[in-house]
Amino acid sequence: MTKEQREKMAKELAERHGAEVQDWMLWDGWHSWVGCENCNEGGQAASCWGYQGCHGHENGCGCFGCAVTDLEADLLAQMGISTERLDGGCVHRVHDIALRIADGKLSLSEAIEAWHRQPNLPVGVKVRFWHADLTLPR
Repeated sequence: MTKEQREKMAKELAERHGAEVQDWMLWDGWHSWVGCENCNEGGQAASCWGYQGCHGHENGCGCFGCAVTDLEADLLAQMGISTERLDGGCVHRVHDIALRIADGKLSLSEAIEAWHRQPNLPVGVKVRFWHADLTLPR
């Protein structure tokens, strides 16, 4: 999210709840939206209102970290695999690709297309090839 987008979302959130734009709303850690579902719906009455930082993935937080968690889940679902089938190195590789998507360096569709280009190998090996395909210079 750009600074301008964040300022616009902060203004909309503040106006929706009869408040002024506050510093926490302008935090550069917001990625998908400002705040979480609780403060977006409950406004100033929400316990998280005014908190500059992650409001918790379980609360529908719009921060960068929660966006990456959502992208990891999307990737795994579209790849048709679960984390139980992956070792720590593979989980780290999926996380790395999700970070690249969240940073705008790669699209989700590009990542999924690259997954489907990989040969039919055991899932751990396939994840390693997929990660290399998306991260190594060509």
